[in-house]
Amino acid sequence: MRHGIRYGKHNVSFYRTHPTRGLLAGRVNIDVFGDNFLPAYTEGDNREVVATDTMKNFVYAMALEYPGASHEGFAAFLGRRLLATYPQMQSLRLLVEEIPFAKHSAKLLSPLDDDYGTVELEIEPDRVRSLRCGRRNLRLVKLTGSAFKDFARDAYTTLPERSDRPLFIHLDVHWRYRRMEDGTSDGPARIASEAVRDAVITGLRGRELEFLQRLLASDSWLESSADRAAILTALARCVVIEAKPKRVSQYATEQPPTPPPMTTASARSFKRLRRHGHSRRLGCDRFSLRRLEMRRLRPLDEAVVDGTDEHDHDQHRPQDRLPVEPMPVEVESGRLR
Repeated sequence: MRHGIRYGKHNVSFYRTHPTRGLLAGRVNIDVFGDNFLPAYTEGDNREVVATDTMKNFVYAMALEYPGASHEGFAAFLGRRLLATYPQMQSLRLLVEEIPFAKHSAKLLSPLDDDYGTVELEIEPDRVRSLRCGRRNLRLVKLTGSAFKDFARDAYTTLPERSDRPLFIHLDVHWRYRRMEDGTSDGPARIASEAVRDAVITGLRGRELEFLQRLLASDSWLESSADRAAILTALARCVVIEAKPKRVSQYATEQPPTPPPMTTASARSFKRLRRHGHSRRLGCDRFSLRRLEMRRLRPLDEAVVDGTDEHDHDQHRPQDRLPVEPMPVEVESGRLR
């Protein structure tokens, strides 16, 4: 008879202050593998069994001892310490999920219901067997550039074809490293999951400015919120990094009507841009960049992109107008495929 023994502890949340991150927080799932745990099931012999409550306390202790700043590094650190402390564990499978926070100041943070980084690690006493990193729960709205047409039609089909319509995207991104030690170290070869998220948004292929314009043309986007500030800041950053002065100055130089105050997140973003010389190189000052991010932009066109007309009897169903399209992405050694 073949058998495989596995048990563990899931959803262990940890929080610790960190000098650079402000707060390092996450949730840990631990799965322990070992044939030597079989007597606990067949004979009631628990001498080799590490209690799951012990695992929980071990996670807390290792979170305090961990000297690094990344969730990938913490997963590897925790796995190695568990195997060294409890040699009866033959191998481990760990899942570490980031608990994201917005940092408003050195003392004030707030939790985010947003996308988050993940680490999936399989480790043995002498090696890391598998490492997969990711960014989950990305939610994007693509207002134009998506089509649904040339599909099968018959007597039961009433849906009209659309060559341009909005697309609501739920996206999980995962990537692997050729050298797994690159992913578990805090060195320059590690890819931060936040950088992958920004790369996905930049995949709008130079249309970030138009996307910004359409969002800010909607009254619902005038209401301040943490999610709104994060999305607008990311898009505005992409426009500046394009390094096309005409596109930046086209909207940044016009005086907006009573611009709202700049958010803390936006101020930090543009301070970083100025510190690296982006605004000087483009001939824009900080206030111009602020106007680019916060003002209601002038419409480029009035093209209808909501995917409906008077003949569409399903036009009030949101799933027809904003379809969900999963888009798995794999990255190998820092390059999106």
